[in-house]
Amino acid sequence: MRLLNGFDDYQDPMKMFTAGEILEREIIPRSEKITADLKVIMDKRSEMAAQQQDEMLYSFNSLMVLVLGFAILIICSILF
Repeated sequence: MRLLNGFDDYQDPMKMFTAGEILEREIIPRSEKITADLKVIMDKRSEMAAQQQDEMLYSFNSLMVLVLGFAILIICSILF
């Protein structure tokens, strides 16, 4: 982008060609690598979130069984 500072620079075909080459050779591959790295990070984070959600649901179910067990025990002890 340093090559294309002013309006006249955009009219110069040599500067436009050089800027296009730099863009294709350096900028686009770097941005594609960053995008791929971010996708890997997002996939790992999504997997971790899914595992934590599974653990939370298992804990919730265990707590629900425990609470229902105590409720039934209390009701039975009141009835007897």
